[in-house]
Amino acid sequence: MATPDETKYGFGISLAAIGVLTLVTNVLFLFVFFQRRRMRIPAKYFVANLAFVDILGAIFWTSFSVLAVFEDGWTLSYDVCKLQQFFANFCVLINMHTLLFLSFERTLMIYKPSRHFEIFQRIVLIIAVCAVWIFDVVLSLFPVSGWGEVAYFSNQYQCAMNYDENVRQMHFSTAITFGIPIIFLALCYVLIFIRIKKLRDNMSPEGAMALETNDVASGDTYSARLKRQQMKFQDAGRKRKKPTIGKVVHYTKDGYESNESSTDEEDEKENKSKKSDEGGMKRVYYLSKNDYELVKTYLITTFVVIGLWYPHIIITYVDLYEFNVVISANVIRFLVLMTHVAAFVKPIIYFLHNTNMSTHLKKTFCKRDRYKRIDKKSNKYAENDDEENGVAQTNAEPQA
Repeated sequence: MATPDETKYGFGISLAAIGVLTLVTNVLFLFVFFQRRRMRIPAKYFVANLAFVDILGAIFWTSFSVLAVFEDGWTLSYDVCKLQQFFANFCVLINMHTLLFLSFERTLMIYKPSRHFEIFQRIVLIIAVCAVWIFDVVLSLFPVSGWGEVAYFSNQYQCAMNYDENVRQMHFSTAITFGIPIIFLALCYVLIFIRIKKLRDNMSPEGAMALETNDVASGDTYSARLKRQQMKFQDAGRKRKKPTIGKVVHYTKDGYESNESSTDEEDEKENKSKKSDEGGMKRVYYLSKNDYELVKTYLITTFVVIGLWYPHIIITYVDLYEFNVVISANVIRFLVLMTHVAAFVKPIIYFLHNTNMSTHLKKTFCKRDRYKRIDKKSNKYAENDDEENGVAQTNAEPQA
């Protein structure tokens, strides 16, 4: 049965609008990301990577479907059909795996902030982004390289895997894209909210929620850490000397006999220096409002992306196994539209729900009061931004 023109062109116009919105929202997010220095923290590299991948999806996935609608079928080559299927598969893979990585990043931040600051450095995050790209590109190349068959589906106006030819590939793709990531996503967010509930129950009178108290301050040199490690084991295995009768014997804090020539003052100084070396600086990590908001933002984004994609997966399984169930073409097209919507809805969630990101958006386009100062060394004028050059607030405070 032929599709009515108003239905077909309505679908094409909706798809074209989604493609334009995907380009606008994700380009806007990347513009804010590169314009605002405080947005370019390593923990948000994966969020920027998601925006870049969604732009690729709009160019090489959505646009081809729009062309197929208005050309009344697939008029491009079979290689381009494979290219569209590759980018459709790649986009959903990297979206799910990136959301999984972001949930792990938040979990580590809540449970072990000192370790989080050590691991999530710029070079480490760049390597992680490259590793996710390589992994997902290889997985997306499986159908194109011969494991399964790519076909054009007229009721969807897009190229996709023909799972009737290879059911095992469908099970593998669903497990690696949705099954395993959803299990770990649920585990991470359950652990996060269990931790936050315990922190609220044990909140200090001042209203602060301390995540961790670390005796080793972040930023200590390697030599200082090595010295503390050496102090722990310097007297290991040493035999205790018997005191000589008739002499005044001094003992150290650990119970060993001290040097006979040392005085009480020297022993006291030695004990003080040893205590200061072993103790180091104590640093307390608190849960900040920005960190908690980011947890909720990532959680909402995860629910929305899975909610937009999962109905299409369910319908695909129903269509494959339930021969007696007839699914309307309009229902299938609506579910296909939902999968494309997932590409532009993420930046909207960031800017509407996250206070920090919305503030950066406003400061990118709103005129701010700036004043000029003179650099004494270069005798040149430079603009000063109160927010960027001021002292950055941190959720880790040193204590004596």
